[in-house]
Amino acid sequence: MLNRLLSVAFVCVVSIAVLAACGSDDDKSSDDGATEETTDTEAAETGGAGEENDGEEEIHRTIDRLDDEGWIFHSGVHLTIPDEFPSDYPKLDNYNVVERSIGEPGSTLYEHVKLIFRYDDTSNFLEAVDFYLDYYENGDFDVEYVDIHVEPTDEEGFVEVKAFDTDDMTHYFIIDKLHSDDFYQVHINIRDDEKL
Repeated sequence: MLNRLLSVAFVCVVSIAVLAACGSDDDKSSDDGATEETTDTEAAETGGAGEENDGEEEIHRTIDRLDDEGWIFHSGVHLTIPDEFPSDYPKLDNYNVVERSIGEPGSTLYEHVKLIFRYDDTSNFLEAVDFYLDYYENGDFDVEYVDIHVEPTDEEGFVEVKAFDTDDMTHYFIIDKLHSDDFYQVHINIRDDEKL
């Protein structure tokens, strides 16, 4: 249990640090509109995301640093899957994309595409863990590590994978469910770490 809490705390601290480092400077005014945060609902079609991501795209927050830093971030519900995300990446049914981030080549956050899929039906959590572990361990990947921070059960679990694909892109994968949550999430960050 302590391992799990430390792992979750570590992920939170790293996420906050990245957002803080890339966040807007409140003391500086920006006339170019490079950072746009919105709380209004923006509606769009799901753009080929499939029946599993039904509903209109609702963007709750946007951080747009494409012009000056080469990346953009959105959070919301039923977000569309960007073209930069591999079209053949496997997804389970009834997903909801709640976060997406895209970094162009040369971006301060490196070239990347990151999605967070939320699954509200937790009855298939163990099946999802097995599904994705099989995808990485038996697919065309060079797996650097598989860390089981919290042993997956019907109630909870936290598994992390780092693997390299045939295009030399690094896959950072996390699937997690907290005991108190009625959903689980799949975090997929595919990035070019060659310059690190």
